[in-house]
Amino acid sequence: MIVNRDTAKGGRLAAELDGDCMAPADFTGDGIDILINTTPLGMTPDVDRTPVSDDCLRPGMTVMDIVYNPLETRLLRTARAIGCRVVDGVAMFVHQGAIQFERWTGKTAPVQLMRSTVLSALGANP
Repeated sequence: MIVNRDTAKGGRLAAELDGDCMAPADFTGDGIDILINTTPLGMTPDVDRTPVSDDCLRPGMTVMDIVYNPLETRLLRTARAIGCRVVDGVAMFVHQGAIQFERWTGKTAPVQLMRSTVLSALGANP
């Protein structure tokens, strides 16, 4: 399921993935096990924004937010409190870099070092 404010654009992507598309206003979270926010909603400085309402989340759902600043977005904080498994944006940031590193160098990426470096640069304790 692709949720996109531009349903024509989202519909094209959904068709390529043999899926469906809906507008954000129609999204309830029903039947969804994994939710991935790929928008900048919740990123600094608009940290109070979230792409879905809290009632779209339920215990056991996996919620990933690709936003990495702040490290814990309102979406992730709420999802964790509800009982969802959460994945922060640093994971995507680091693993994208790791794949690029490996493709360019042919060497195994030092993923833990990369994660520590990103967290340190963001002011967190790695």
